[in-house]
Amino acid sequence: MFRKLAFIPAIRAWVVLVFLILMPNSLYGGEYLTRASFSTSSSFVSGDNVPYWMWANRYGLVSSDEGSAYAAFRIEKEMPENRRGRRKLDWYYGLDAAWRYDGSGELMLTDAYAGLAYRNFHLTVGRRAEFFGLADTLLSAGSPVYSRNAPPIPKVSLATNGYVDIIKDVLACNVYMAHGWMGDERYVEDAWLHQKFVYLRFGGKKKRKGVNFYVGLHHLALWGGTDRVTGRKQPSGFEDFLDVFLGKKGGEGATVSDQQNALGDHFGSVDYAVRLKGRARDWLFYASTLFEDRSGVAFPVKLFRWYDYSAGVSMISKRRRENLKRINLEVIDTRDHGAKSWEPDNYFDHGFYRSGWVYDGYMVGHPFVRFKEGANYDYTPDNRVRGVSLSALFGFSNIVNPMFRIACVKDYGNVVTPFADDDQIVLYAFDITNTTYLTDRWILSQQLSLDTGENTETTFGFGLGVTGILY
Repeated sequence: MFRKLAFIPAIRAWVVLVFLILMPNSLYGGEYLTRASFSTSSSFVSGDNVPYWMWANRYGLVSSDEGSAYAAFRIEKEMPENRRGRRKLDWYYGLDAAWRYDGSGELMLTDAYAGLAYRNFHLTVGRRAEFFGLADTLLSAGSPVYSRNAPPIPKVSLATNGYVDIIKDVLACNVYMAHGWMGDERYVEDAWLHQKFVYLRFGGKKKRKGVNFYVGLHHLALWGGTDRVTGRKQPSGFEDFLDVFLGKKGGEGATVSDQQNALGDHFGSVDYAVRLKGRARDWLFYASTLFEDRSGVAFPVKLFRWYDYSAGVSMISKRRRENLKRINLEVIDTRDHGAKSWEPDNYFDHGFYRSGWVYDGYMVGHPFVRFKEGANYDYTPDNRVRGVSLSALFGFSNIVNPMFRIACVKDYGNVVTPFADDDQIVLYAFDITNTTYLTDRWILSQQLSLDTGENTETTFGFGLGVTGILY
C-alpha cells in the first residue's frame, strides 16, 4: 500500500541521540544555553502527494511531494523578557538543524540566528521561525500574506520586544522592520525582501479580565535583483529603498510597470482583532484584508466592503481540568481581487518577479494557495481560492491529547486564467494528531491524515515522531 517510505534517517538519528545524552552536562545550562532538544519523525503516504495537514505550516521541514523523514537538533538561548526599565544589553541565539530524507539527504536550517536585546528593542540576524499577524498562533491555517509554510527567509530585523506601552493600560504598539534575501533559485536572482508591520493594542495587560482591541498594517515587497533570462537589473540603491519603503513609483531604471505603479512587487494586509478575556477562557476574533496597491488600503473602501479577506474565531481555555483546550474556525476568500474590477490585484504574482511569493518551493503566503512551476523558477499561483478550516485541541491525560483538523478548499485558478467549472479543484483535508507525554522529557506524536475531493488525488498518510528534551 505504501509506496513512499522513509525511515533510515530516523535510525541514524538515534545514534546521534545516544551521543547527545552522553555529552558532559557542563555543556548544558548556564548563561549560554536555556534549551536543548532532539526530534526525529517519519511519514508514510499512499500516493504521489503528501496530505495537506502533514506538510502545511511546517517551515518546509516536511516534503509536500512524497513521504519523508527527518532528524533535528535544537539549541537556543531565549530572548530575555521585556522587563520595564531594563537597561542591560543582552544576547540570544537559536540553532535548529535538521537532516531531511525524501529520496536524497538534505541539511536544513529552520533556525540559525543571533541577536541583541536592549530595553524594549531587539536586533536579529539570520533565519528565524516567526509567526506574523493577529491570528490564533496555535491552530490558524495560516496568515494570508506570511504564514509558517515556507522555510524561514534570512533577514536582518529590528523590532520591539512584543507590545510596548505608549499609554499604560490604554495603548501599546508592536513594530517590526526587516531586510531579507530571497536567494538565487528564483526567476529574478538575489531579489530582496522588505517587510514591516505596525500593530496597536488598546486596553490593559490583565490576563483574566477586560477587552483588547488590535489594529495594524503588514507590508511586504520584493525589490532589486537580476532577471536570470534577460540579465536586467532592478534599481537597488538607498533612494530606491526609500521608494519601496513608502510604496512610491520607480525611477528611470525601473520597469515601465514599476514607473506607473510602485517600485517592486508590493503585498500586505490590514489586520484587526478583538480579545475578550475571562477567568475561565478567552475569545479571540480576528480578520485580515488583503492589498496589493494603494487602493487596497483605502480605509473607506475597506470599511464598507472587505473584498479579499481571511477571518477567524478562537476559544482558548484557561482551566487545567477542562478537556477542550482550544478550538478555532477560519475562513478565507480571495476571489474578488481588489476594489478595481478593471485592474484586478493579482496576489502572489508579478510580471517581473515571476517567482512570486514562493520561497524554496513553498508558498510564503497562505498554504491554501497552490502554484505551478514553469521554466527558470517561474511560478504561477492559483490565487482565487475560498476555504474554511476547523481545528480543536483536547487534553485528557498524558497519553491521549488529540488535535483534530478539517479543511475544505475550493481552487478557482488564477485571476488571469481562471479554471472552467469542471476543472475547479475541491480539497477535503482531515487530520488527527495525538501527543503522548511518555515522561517529562520524552514526547511521542502520532498523526493520521487523509486528503480527498474533486480533481485531486485521494491520499492517506501516517506519521510518527519522537522528541527528547535534553535540557
